[in-house]
Amino acid sequence: VAAVCFDGGGTLLHMDPPPEVIFADLCRELGVEIAPAAAGRAYARSETWFNAHRDLYTRAPEEFWRRGNRVLLERLGVRDELDARAAFITDEFSKRAGGWSVYPEVPEVLAALQARGLPLAVVSNWDPGLSGLLERLGLRGAFRVVIGSADAGVSKPDPQIFGLATAALGVAPGQTVHVGDLYEYDILGARAAGLIPVLLERRAERASVFSATMGRPYDGLRIIDLRELIPLIEGNLEVIGAVS
Repeated sequence: VAAVCFDGGGTLLHMDPPPEVIFADLCRELGVEIAPAAAGRAYARSETWFNAHRDLYTRAPEEFWRRGNRVLLERLGVRDELDARAAFITDEFSKRAGGWSVYPEVPEVLAALQARGLPLAVVSNWDPGLSGLLERLGLRGAFRVVIGSADAGVSKPDPQIFGLATAALGVAPGQTVHVGDLYEYDILGARAAGLIPVLLERRAERASVFSATMGRPYDGLRIIDLRELIPLIEGNLEVIGAVS
């Protein structure tokens, strides 16, 4: 291993309050009583739709979320005023979101990898401004490369976005680990690009609202906490140090 890439949301960062809580609160303002747990299940059941429309997310994130929120409402059994309600949720969501927080173990894991001479990158499907967000959260300095899909014009699982990262890092794909929490985007995408994928399946309260594998069999490398990445790399993969 010569470098390590990370996904963003669900891997390094979590939304606080969680998206299902914000969604349920906005539904309640629209006169639709939805429990946060039901909203979380709707996100998970809509994962196929989100995956299938990832190109729309890259081109037009706001339109993606308007259509996506309409899908979520349909999954929750809402039938009336879908377009208007989806537009309201889309417009209000960012205003209600408390912001993104860093998972507790992230700083120590990044420091441990840096101490081993491994350059780090973030490769994430994200709205414009990912690098600035990481700066505000105190993480930007740990990463040599930050690639968000909206800024790059390509999204996971397209192998091209992983190729942008390894090229910028100056390492071969086969010497680069990619860690992420979504099978479709992170595992299949990284594998197609020739990277070494590691699936993060958090058991904690602040796990992603999306399922990790969507019930598909997976026998590759997996961890339930980023701290497990260090012994995984040292025990199963040869660390060859930084590449300039």
